Amino acid sequence: MCLVLLLCTLVLPLSAFSFYAGFDAASFLGFAYGSTSISGTISASVDEAFRLNLGCGYYAPPLSADNDIRFFNAFLSADYFIFPQWGIYIGMSVADLFFPYGLDSDGKVRFSNHMKVGICYDFPFFSADASVILRDLSGADGTASNYLSAEIRQLDRVAFSLLLSFRYDWE
Repeated sequence: MCLVLLLCTLVLPLSAFSFYAGFDAASFLGFAYGSTSISGTISASVDEAFRLNLGCGYYAPPLSADNDIRFFNAFLSADYFIFPQWGIYIGMSVADLFFPYGLDSDGKVRFSNHMKVGICYDFPFFSADASVILRDLSGADGTASNYLSAEIRQLDRVAFSLLLSFRYDWE
């Protein structure tokens, strides 16, 4: 991500950049299911039409005597604003990796792809971004997405995200 931003600064003027740092408020709904879910994202908007996202998350299903698996997630995704004046965009993951750990974990890193459709409202120093996430549309590796959705309710094939971010426009 840092390399991409560095290369873009050589090509584009800095006035074209907006930086975002925020958390997914919808991920806190996991507490209603008895599980823990925290997700955060940093983003860079190259111009009005393109945004890169780099994020991480922590997911823990409800503790039980026979299951202590936890997941750390790291992802890189890109969003394209098809209607920038209204903030409507489509996005796709470049990499979405889940690293399990715990005594009952098999240690296999799982890859999941996702596509999202959303709308983003930018305010001075603040951004609200609501999206619907569709996971593993191709079904190429359905076993990984089925395993993840069985372990963690927030990782179903269709999920909702509400990203609340601090926004800084480079001027």
